[in-house]
Amino acid sequence: MGYAAVVYFKEPCGVGDVGARFFLHFVPADADDLPLERQERGFENRDFFFTERGVITGERCVAIAPLPDYPVALVRTGQFTAGEGQLWAVEFAGRR
Repeated sequence: MGYAAVVYFKEPCGVGDVGARFFLHFVPADADDLPLERQERGFENRDFFFTERGVITGERCVAIAPLPDYPVALVRTGQFTAGEGQLWAVEFAGRR
């Protein structure tokens, strides 16, 4: 069985790029795949800080977040800070 993940890559990369929190939301192909407490919202929340999943190598930043084991219809991700709010966001179709 393979490994599926969302990979974040930025070059050049500085402290400001890694200080913001990432939001990462998975919308399952079948809502029943979510835990009961998440079914009302319709997505799984796997937000994280760069320091939890990333590394800086020279001027490059790389963070990796594994996909859930269930089929995913949609992925929403981006970064935000308490002061500035949402810095960027993207949404893309997942794997089924």
